Amino acid sequence: MLCLDTRTAQVLNRLGLPEVRLITLPELESADPELLSVKSTRLPVEYFWTCGPALLLHVLQRDSQIPMITYLDSDQLFFSSLAPIYDELGDGSILIIEQRYLHREPGDHRFITRFNVGFLIFRRSAEGLACLKRWREQCLTWCHDRQEGTLYGDQGYLTEWPERYRGVVVLQHPGGGVAPWNLRNHPLTTVDGQVRVAGVPLILFHFSGLRRVHRWLYELHVWRYHHRRLNATVRRGIYAHYIRELARAERRLRQIDGFQRGGSYSRRSSAWRQARRALTNSQTSAPWIRWQRFMISLGPWVF
Repeated sequence: MLCLDTRTAQVLNRLGLPEVRLITLPELESADPELLSVKSTRLPVEYFWTCGPALLLHVLQRDSQIPMITYLDSDQLFFSSLAPIYDELGDGSILIIEQRYLHREPGDHRFITRFNVGFLIFRRSAEGLACLKRWREQCLTWCHDRQEGTLYGDQGYLTEWPERYRGVVVLQHPGGGVAPWNLRNHPLTTVDGQVRVAGVPLILFHFSGLRRVHRWLYELHVWRYHHRRLNATVRRGIYAHYIRELARAERRLRQIDGFQRGGSYSRRSSAWRQARRALTNSQTSAPWIRWQRFMISLGPWVF
């Protein structure tokens, strides 16, 4: 697990999570001086993206016994077993997941890329290592939060992988890669308490853009893509469940000696002012549209 700041490393170290090996940013930069050399040319988020392939190579080079490595963005939650994803990879060298857009949203750079980097698998094979090394070099050369041709950040480079490398598997299981921008592609239901996508269990959901604008108020990025009422499965089975998990994690962190809750959530903050305007401005949208943009968390209740 890559810790991108000192406070994160300290807190996670105090948690003492079993089977978790923490890697600090200085450790990665020491192992890869070329990565550190481009730091001054990148915005923080751009540098974090640039770290991705360097981190994966660092782990594989440090431990020659690792046969396969999986990259995972931290704003995701597992809802069921990952076994179907690894079954689909089979003997392949690389697994990637398409964005699966229903439509393209003007002005959103993500829509120029075919694949999302939120979940990737690389096998320690000639093809897997060659892909990782080239991706690292490409990100060192260019990795920015803007569009240039077919590039955007670190994920525009993935477009060529299925044609360039043997053994690339593009995930077909509908339960992986579900995200705000493709929700309308997937019929979501709840069966016996389990969220299902097109009749099979939801495996992984990407909560991209979710933000906490006040202690009890969360803004759902999904409203930018899903312009209809969110059904009960999406609100209660997916988002409310995730917010409860965040609250459970926060309670655990509070028990750690010396941990202090980050963020003041001031009523003067720009995020809070924007949220308040969206909730109260009847000129902009119908009430159900305004409320599907937010969720309220009060103790064990989320609605």
